[in-house]
Amino acid sequence: MYSFKKKQIFYFLIPFLFLGDFGFVESEISVQKNRILKEALSAAEKGAYRTAFEKWLPLAKKGNTVAQYNIAVMYLRGDGLQRSNKLALHWLMKASKKGHALSQFTLGRMYYEGMGVLKNYKKSLKWYKKAAVNGHKKAQNNLGLMYFHGVGVKKDRSKAYKWFLESEKNPRI
Repeated sequence: MYSFKKKQIFYFLIPFLFLGDFGFVESEISVQKNRILKEALSAAEKGAYRTAFEKWLPLAKKGNTVAQYNIAVMYLRGDGLQRSNKLALHWLMKASKKGHALSQFTLGRMYYEGMGVLKNYKKSLKWYKKAAVNGHKKAQNNLGLMYFHGVGVKKDRSKAYKWFLESEKNPRI
């Protein structure tokens, strides 16, 4: 039978003593980010766009996809900022590459309608597909429409039907 010395037990337990502390720190950081995101959203809803932008920008630079999307929307609409499709595209791309479905959908729409970019149905299809796979209901429906009408793709009623069904089954609005 092996007997532990006090020093050995202490070194054995060290990794387990700190597991909870790291979890709380991560949770606290998450709570802080959510608080800032909510404060920024509240400011934007009240028309205090400069305040919203100043709260979202540091989070966006650190990779927060919600903040990146919201800044992109501010640039697209010119909410408190000089309208800039280029900067909107920049932030949407960052969020989209990280799997943010609403950003992917917005890119798909921009390319479909030619909003600040040249109309490009192939790129639209690409971003709608990514958003649809990530569960975005409107992207699923729009993909169905593109396949149904043959916009940017060869007409394919079975693919259209598949995406319409996905959209219909999707509980999201």
